[in-house]
Amino acid sequence: MKRITIISILTIILMSSCIKLKNDSIIKVIDNVEREYFTVDGLRYELCLDNNSDGVSVVMLEEGKYQGEIIIPNEVKYKGDILKVMIIGADAFKDCDKLERVAIGDNITVIGSNAFENSSISDIEIKKTIQVIGADAFRNCDKLTEIKIDSVQVFGADAFNDCNQLKKVEIESVQVVGADSFRGCDNLEDVQISNTQIVGENSFDECNKEMKVCLKNVMVIKKDAFNGCRNVETK
Repeated sequence: MKRITIISILTIILMSSCIKLKNDSIIKVIDNVEREYFTVDGLRYELCLDNNSDGVSVVMLEEGKYQGEIIIPNEVKYKGDILKVMIIGADAFKDCDKLERVAIGDNITVIGSNAFENSSISDIEIKKTIQVIGADAFRNCDKLTEIKIDSVQVFGADAFNDCNQLKKVEIESVQVVGADSFRGCDNLEDVQISNTQIVGENSFDECNKEMKVCLKNVMVIKKDAFNGCRNVETK
């Protein structure tokens, strides 16, 4: 598994000091880690200056919200350097109620906690390069209708909780499906999970009891993962 910068997954909640630079970039010191923020083509980025990383995170706008169709590039040029866009930061698209679609670049490895929570996103491709989906990442995204997840190492608790229009879920070669991940998705009709290590507690609790569930090569199914589901088939 590739090294993932832990600071990029965490929500930044502490107070920080700021230094405004030319070209509208800002340097902040948070938890004694120096980070620089800059905007290119309408996307705001965070660069950690203390870990010799050549990658950046997409973060929430300082003012306003993202809307429409967003294309996250593979790389971004800044101060003469080519930086890989590797992380969608915590809360980056949260509450973006005019967001429609996000095209994820090929270098993204992490979707942070609450990254799309309460947004109006209706279409997103979870690429095989993504290793981690944070807790509550897509919680209450009520315009998503179908999700396919392949080769993700782990996605956190409540990742797709209360996505009420979600009808189809395909999960392939995932290490851990977090607890309560799809809880409350009461319009689910078709769930397919294969070659997966762990399906967490209450993952599909409070879903459509008549939905069809097909499990193939699932090693561990935790307590009440499919609580109340009547059509669970194991191969």
